[in-house]
Amino acid sequence: IVLVTGPLWARPVWNTWWTWDPRLTSSLILWLMYLVYLVLRGSLPESPRMRQFSAVYAVVAFADIPIVFFSIRWWRSMHPVVVSGQGMNLEPEMVHTLIASCVAFTLLFALLFRMRLGIEWARLEAQRLRRILLERE
Repeated sequence: IVLVTGPLWARPVWNTWWTWDPRLTSSLILWLMYLVYLVLRGSLPESPRMRQFSAVYAVVAFADIPIVFFSIRWWRSMHPVVVSGQGMNLEPEMVHTLIASCVAFTLLFALLFRMRLGIEWARLEAQRLRRILLERE
């Protein structure tokens, strides 16, 4: 999402689509590594060797995650530093937005979880009824 919405936002604000910012670039590299992993898993025939190769690739690709995380501290960037040694440095409007987003996603999770439980209960009930019908025959 960041790699799509970021450039859409940056174009009118910074007058450029892509800034080669360390955060963006390391995130792009991580995304490309993930894409390669999915292509590998989907294109190679299923075998223990393929699973082993994919696992090794995933472990090596995982090394990029700390680079993405620490790129905020290692390199200067166009993005503001929000989290520093002194704590969080968010504007009040951003704090309100963050809280509202957390509440909204928590409620969405609760709704989806409840729906999933309903589906599972219906599946179990259908299994039970099928067993009863088979026993009567």
